[in-house]
Amino acid sequence: MKKKAVSLKYFPLLTILIFLIGLVYHCAPSAYMQGHRALEQGDYDQALEYYKTALEQNIYDAEVIRDLGITLYFKDRLKVALGLLSLAEKKLPGDANIYYYKGLIYQKYGKGDEAIRQFRHYDELSLLHPLRKEMENRLGYLLHQKMRVDTKKMLQNERNLDALQIPANSLAVFYFSNMSDNTHFVPLQKGLADMIITDLSQIKSLTIVERIRMDLLIQELQLGMSGLMDKATAARMGRLLGAEKVVSGTLVGLGDHIIRIDMGIIDSKNNSIGNEKISGSLEQFYQLEKDIVFKLVALLRIKLTSAERQTIEKIPTKNLLAFMAYCRGLDFEDHGNWREAQQEFSKAHQQDPGFYSAQQKAQANAAYRQIAAKTAPVARYFVTASQGEIRQKHAMQSISPAKKFMINSGFDRKGMLFRAGNNVGRGFVPGLESRKPVTESKLAGFGNSTTIEFRIPVPLKP
Repeated sequence: MKKKAVSLKYFPLLTILIFLIGLVYHCAPSAYMQGHRALEQGDYDQALEYYKTALEQNIYDAEVIRDLGITLYFKDRLKVALGLLSLAEKKLPGDANIYYYKGLIYQKYGKGDEAIRQFRHYDELSLLHPLRKEMENRLGYLLHQKMRVDTKKMLQNERNLDALQIPANSLAVFYFSNMSDNTHFVPLQKGLADMIITDLSQIKSLTIVERIRMDLLIQELQLGMSGLMDKATAARMGRLLGAEKVVSGTLVGLGDHIIRIDMGIIDSKNNSIGNEKISGSLEQFYQLEKDIVFKLVALLRIKLTSAERQTIEKIPTKNLLAFMAYCRGLDFEDHGNWREAQQEFSKAHQQDPGFYSAQQKAQANAAYRQIAAKTAPVARYFVTASQGEIRQKHAMQSISPAKKFMINSGFDRKGMLFRAGNNVGRGFVPGLESRKPVTESKLAGFGNSTTIEFRIPVPLKP
């Protein structure tokens, strides 16, 4: 019996049909991509369904686990969201989205130290990363709040402070009291200290106490500027701030445009180390500040490297009006008046477009203002362990549907743990743009403008 030959008439058509079916199959968006699209559009219920499907296909997909955690954050299922993000972090170390959303969750739980630890990772991101600035701003805002709480705790614990634990070569720069009737000099009190702190922070052998920490202590002690001139008070504040030495001084007007700056250094034992006086034109205030810095360096017997000297020589602005606006911005910022601070820093930048520090502070305060409008009062961020556990317990009562989802998805069977990070160590209170303990940022400053020649001879390291 003859076999019928297989007709090849329809073979090309079948081939094309199979190809098209495969093409459609492969081009169809995956459950993960559909979930990602729904998440971006704010349709969290739909995103949840898509991610659940994607997870059933591959329960070990770290990106699905991460994005599912983000979705549950927006659904306010914080416990499960934190657990999923922590699980994803094992396979996606360094993922900015994980740091960011874990930080937000810790904020909602009232765990400010944990949130700080997460947002601190901003400096590991590229300068163009879309989350870098957001994380940096949230870090700055939380550090402001943390320092307020820490200052109160420090005063309550003053009797237990050990002077022997104060780091060597640590220095605090107090505000310079205005001893003149000229009210135009008032903003310079903070501005001068801020400039000196920024310059001295470039010296690696020194540890400089942050200006904001000092300002908060002044507020708590209800000290006026004149109170900073008292040696006993200065020595006490030095011990409270963990500073071996304290710089303080006065501003004296010698007419409308001439100013004299008197400056002295004392140690935490109330011993005077030295005094200096400098006078000059108010319009050349930036020159006078540099002279003070180099006189301080000489009194402290510090030998600068060439690189340190060159960095210190850079000036923020030669525009006095811009600097005055910057000083007013500092005062508003210290009191948490973000809107007014933003306005003053913006004015400073408008007066001098090259005043980069003013521009950065204007942007930061604009961000602080937005964050403050959406977040809880200061006290909620930094609570005792027992208070945090109680608050967290109440917050978790509403997550039973998410817990049920976890069980159905097999996460409990895979041993997923809800992990929390270690607290930032006590005393680790860095500058707002820095990670260095108890110091103002070495990198923060007034930009990279021109340098000027100085009249104070300063020894250099060989």
